[in-house]
Formats: sequence, structure tokens, C-alpha cells
Amino acid sequence: MAFQPGANIERLVKDNERYHQAKVYEQKSKESLLVGRWHEKQYRVLNCATQVMQDRKVFHMETHGSGEMDAPQEMSLELSMAAKAVVLQRRAKLKSLFEREALQFEQELSAMGLALAKNNP
Repeated sequence: MAFQPGANIERLVKDNERYHQAKVYEQKSKESLLVGRWHEKQYRVLNCATQVMQDRKVFHMETHGSGEMDAPQEMSLELSMAAKAVVLQRRAKLKSLFEREALQFEQELSAMGLALAKNNP
């Protein structure tokens, strides 16, 4: 068995390439997992995420004559619906945050013996 010069370097390069491929695969798997969890959460929270998409498909079918959408249209539609869902969630969270802060502020004023004048319509 003869010693080949540079064999250990070739083996190291192959091992590093294999580790790199494994790391890329791991990152893609984690990304897929996160996307799947996000979609599941959207379905649980909104309880109508698929219905909204179905309504859009019905509209598309009525205007274009077929129920099938090509991939770029479907992806852009899904992204726009996801963006709208994010905006709705942010608004709801901000509203609850403002309500909690207002209640906390009111309690702090009450502790000091002060109060806010409330406008009742």
C-alpha cells in the first residue's frame, strides 16, 4: 500500500464538503419546519386561512374561467394574504397593548388620587 501525497487533504476537502451539504440540508429543514408551524398557527388563530384562499380561488375561477391558478399567481396571492394576516395580528396586538397601558396609567393616577375625564358618546 503506497502513500499518495495529498490524500489526507483530498479526504479533508471531501469531509468538509459533506459537512457543508449536511448543514445546508439542516437549514432548509428548519426553514420548512418554521414555515409549516407558521401556517398551522395561522389556521388555528384565524380559523379561516384556507377559507380566504378558497374565496380568492372562486373569484379567480369566476373571472378567468378555470379553478386552477398558475404557481406565480398562487404564490403572490398567498404572500399578499399572509401580509394582510400579519397586519391584522399587529393591529390586534397593538390595540390590546394600548388598552393595557391605558388601564395601567389609569390605575397609577388612581393610586395618586387623580383621574382622567372620560368622554362618553
